Amino acid sequence: MYLDFTLLSKHIGVTEEVNEINPGIGLSYFTSEKCELRGGGYYNSYKRPTFYLTANYIPFSADWKDFNFNFGIAGGVATGYKDGEILIFGASPIFYGIIPVIAPNLGILFKPARTRIVFLLLGNALALQISYLI
Repeated sequence: MYLDFTLLSKHIGVTEEVNEINPGIGLSYFTSEKCELRGGGYYNSYKRPTFYLTANYIPFSADWKDFNFNFGIAGGVATGYKDGEILIFGASPIFYGIIPVIAPNLGILFKPARTRIVFLLLGNALALQISYLI
């Protein structure tokens, strides 16, 4: 199990002012080598609390020296966004305050420190998490 710390995001092609400091905390649990469950909360780009629950499928993983690299695609749900703030093909996907999440991600584990860095692509934002194996 990992203790996840959400840190920040960088928005690409956004003209409005958004919050890019996104502190948060969560947990990740690998049910197998290729499946990870994640849940937690963070302060989102619109300065509101967000709670999320996702399953991450990891089709590719490779070891190199003291590192493990994995690429995954997460799917799940999140809260904390208002109708019209996020558009997919010109329409808002938010349903009763819940938004579907699809997030390609890259995890880099430094084995001796039991710590990993996770980059997630969330729409037009690249998010950063640091996770510690507990």
